[in-house]
Amino acid sequence: MRLVAQVKAATATITAAIATPRPMMDGSPAHSISEAVLLSDRIVVMSARPGRVMRVIDVDVERPRTDEARKDERFLEIEAEIRDLIFSQEHA
Repeated sequence: MRLVAQVKAATATITAAIATPRPMMDGSPAHSISEAVLLSDRIVVMSARPGRVMRVIDVDVERPRTDEARKDERFLEIEAEIRDLIFSQEHA
């Protein structure tokens, strides 16, 4: 019985930690546009060479964000905006 209580307490702690919004301050690059929108509160889109800030985009999609958020209209708009910025550089 004691083990069950310990597991429940640990699970509750982990769940609370995952659900608590935390600012990302480390500037880690994302592996995809979708991942960046899902995980970030603010995205900095940089140009190719020379690397300059093109735009800072606030991600105003409700938290907590799950895979369901990827279907949200605002989520899709932000993805498209970033994609347009990145791919417009290739033809400039």
